[in-house]
Amino acid sequence: MKKLYNYLFFTTIILFLSCTEERDDLVVNSLPTSPTLAEISNSTINLVNLQNLPDNPAITLTWSAADYGVQTPINYDVEISNTDTFENVATFSNNNQRTISWSVSQLNVAAQKIGLPVEVESDLYVRVVASLGNDDDIRSVSNTAVLKVTTYFAYLFKDYYLVGAATQPGWDNNNNNPPLFRTVADENKYSYTGYFNADEFKVLEFLGQWQPQWGTDDGTTLSGNPATRSDDPSAFNISARGNGYYTFTFNVGNKTFSIEDYDDTNSTDFSDITVKGSASSTDISLTQSSFDSHLWYTNGVDLMSGSINFVDNNGGVWGNTTEFNGKATPNGGDIPITERNYNIWFNDLTGEYMIIPTF
Repeated sequence: MKKLYNYLFFTTIILFLSCTEERDDLVVNSLPTSPTLAEISNSTINLVNLQNLPDNPAITLTWSAADYGVQTPINYDVEISNTDTFENVATFSNNNQRTISWSVSQLNVAAQKIGLPVEVESDLYVRVVASLGNDDDIRSVSNTAVLKVTTYFAYLFKDYYLVGAATQPGWDNNNNNPPLFRTVADENKYSYTGYFNADEFKVLEFLGQWQPQWGTDDGTTLSGNPATRSDDPSAFNISARGNGYYTFTFNVGNKTFSIEDYDDTNSTDFSDITVKGSASSTDISLTQSSFDSHLWYTNGVDLMSGSINFVDNNGGVWGNTTEFNGKATPNGGDIPITERNYNIWFNDLTGEYMIIPTF
């Protein structure tokens, strides 16, 4: 019996040591060798000169492998930013590959989304981040490369417009139809707060065209032609709810919508809203909608590169720092503008604005 106990004891010790040895083999180096971006032969890229070739390659990056001291696949992400501190980042997941190429269009879109100005040579910072699996605690960051990039103007968003008897233009698809206001944090989410007749309406993607169009068949989810079907969907219907102010939310990403009552009792009635700023040599008076006194607009106005604010008749200066769309607040900043011709819409109930290029 004693021999049996001794045998079991030593067997346990051997198994323990074997497991410890195997575990030691899998210990990850806490100070891994970082990847190194290879020198870029052409670090100055003028995308303006290449915009007619959007699918052509703009640049290819390569880098050396990171070393964690273990034989396991390493993931690589490529990050770009408009600052060397990488506070505002666009990330491109590259799995286990150690090279990445961007087309002219891809680089232009990515550069604009992180805030590089249009048609101005600007620094674009690039780095590679290595990791094992999804463990951010063992990230390994490469050196930073700096590109000189000049982007061209590209409007990166979809716009959606109201149509129908419940709305200002009626069933006319090209009658100064009000746009839905896009959410800055989620470009798939739109909303419209304003006056509706007790009737029906739909949503269009292009003025003067009946398709694509959006509605609902079940009263809870979006249905679209051609997005979800080949024929036209039924309209959104508020006939039973009465005339009044509503907030209509529209999410083309998850195909949901809602229509909620809006209390405008304590809202301010402005008599004038004016666009002012360095982007215009003259003040621009917005037109007040005869259908909804809280909706203001102007069409086909030429603006220079600069900024604007919305100024009400009480002297309030409304603004934000996001181009094309956002939610203006009193003293909220200057809205950046790229030189173009625009249609401008402003909702004084919510402060939402849409600045849509006419191209």
